[in-house]
Amino acid sequence: MPDTETVPDLRLNEELLMKLLPPYHVILHNDDVHTFDDVARALNRVIGVSLERGYELADVVHNSGQAVVATCRKEQAELYRERLEGYKLTVTIEPAE
Repeated sequence: MPDTETVPDLRLNEELLMKLLPPYHVILHNDDVHTFDDVARALNRVIGVSLERGYELADVVHNSGQAVVATCRKEQAELYRERLEGYKLTVTIEPAE
């Protein structure tokens, strides 16, 4: 009788992945303390957006009161929040739905 080897299917089930590691929004809130330069540079350094995109997001925050600046896994969102708070910015995270 020949030996048979079972090889597991390592392809990710996207639905399962979304259940196990749901995405979170990183939300930056407006304040009256930080300049557009402060916000754009912090977003550039922490999240890695271009300075141009940082200024665009700063404008959205200024005009709308808040903006989603990143959507990622919870652990990464928590790290972004912590680092942006290091720049004294007001940041929250919430599940992306």
